[in-house]
Amino acid sequence: MNCFNTNLPGYQMLKMSGIPDRKLKTFCDGFLDLNGRLPKLDELPGADTTEYIKNKYDIKNSMVKSETLEKELNTDDSKK
Repeated sequence: MNCFNTNLPGYQMLKMSGIPDRKLKTFCDGFLDLNGRLPKLDELPGADTTEYIKNKYDIKNSMVKSETLEKELNTDDSKK
């Protein structure tokens, strides 16, 4: 069994999968043993980034404020 630092950016990115921490760590341990690397987000069984995206962009009623997108994407559309 391999040990890995759960503070690594690669592992932190996998947390957006919506998989509970303990289950995610267990899966990553096994994947690392078999493949010598952490999985990619799309290699996680049952991954669903819906809640992460909704929270990150403050989506309500399938709508997101343009100010939120501009901030997150580091753009400013007001100059057009």
